Amino acid sequence: MMEDIRLNGRLLFDAKDYEEVAAICEKNAADARQHPGVLEYSFWANGARDTIYIHEHYESADALVNHLQNMDEAAVGRLLELVQLGTMECCTGPDPDHLLSAATAGDAEALGPLLFNDLETPVAARHPEVGEAKRRLLQAGALGAVMSGSGSSLIGLARDEAHARTLSAGFEGAEPLVGPPLDTT
Repeated sequence: MMEDIRLNGRLLFDAKDYEEVAAICEKNAADARQHPGVLEYSFWANGARDTIYIHEHYESADALVNHLQNMDEAAVGRLLELVQLGTMECCTGPDPDHLLSAATAGDAEALGPLLFNDLETPVAARHPEVGEAKRRLLQAGALGAVMSGSGSSLIGLARDEAHARTLSAGFEGAEPLVGPPLDTT
């Protein structure tokens, strides 16, 4: 069973709908805080009042499922009518300290095997091409591979730009994205 699940979301909407969107979010947050196993449920808006960020924290997958099953369907339906774009990312799994240490140190070799996304397993079960693409990335020499967000793409971790270009050459439509060199001084 997954433990300590955190969800981070972003809702984009027309600023004229801010009051209604915020009221729905407030109702959802108040309801969620009454559900067992909900450790945190908070939201805040940007200055333009056209984006709301949501942070949810559950003690277990069972707590998340319970919350989802007990949400006010009418309020969620209306929210879906108002939101132009919504994203949600799930963060769980092992203690992220090792992952953060490897990322901070710029140690791609150590970082690769630590990449995870808890949504990957259920998405790959319904869309085997996700698991197949990950397998191909790893077989091609990626240091790690992980589904991005809720499943429209995958990321393969490379040692450097040349390695990224080599990996992307094996995937139609793939583009290497290379960040700036890490300053570890």
